[in-house]
Amino acid sequence: MDMDDIKQMAVKLAMLIDSFERRGEHVEQIVSQAAQSMMQAAKTSETVAERTTNQALQDFRQAAVMQLGDGLREPIERVDRTLRTSMQSLHAATHALEQQQLDANRVRKRDAWKVFIASTLASLVMLGGGIYTIVKAREESVNAHWASSVDAAIKAGRLVPCAGDGICVYAGNQWMRLDSMEAPREAARKKK
Repeated sequence: MDMDDIKQMAVKLAMLIDSFERRGEHVEQIVSQAAQSMMQAAKTSETVAERTTNQALQDFRQAAVMQLGDGLREPIERVDRTLRTSMQSLHAATHALEQQQLDANRVRKRDAWKVFIASTLASLVMLGGGIYTIVKAREESVNAHWASSVDAAIKAGRLVPCAGDGICVYAGNQWMRLDSMEAPREAARKKK
């Protein structure tokens, strides 16, 4: 795996994380809007139903009392109980909807943490790729410096092919075969 592959993987990972973040934000916005709409609709329905029920009960009671007297009191009370039971069911449904919205918010927060962790891991991978690039660039720089020193020695006439196989170098006022000398890098390493 070379540096271009690492860079491509880092770019793809960054694009994937960005896509997750955009999707998460979009889902969060949709869930929030839906929850708000549902809450508003539930509260509006509850308010309208309560007003309508109360008004209907009052109108019904007044009409029944005026028209029929005491003979219909029991059926009216049954209708009143039925309407009150319906109101309690509507209150329970509103409470259940509020609980669902709270659950959705918890899920949204959990998903936000997942995106944060993925972003952190991607950052660490990109940091590792950057460190790898720096180390490789330094090695290439040392190799390039060494190659330029060899080129300079060839141009100065101090490094030439020997008779037969090998390379000769002019050092200490005499020509020497490099294959009979210790390599300069190995000598430098032994001194350390």
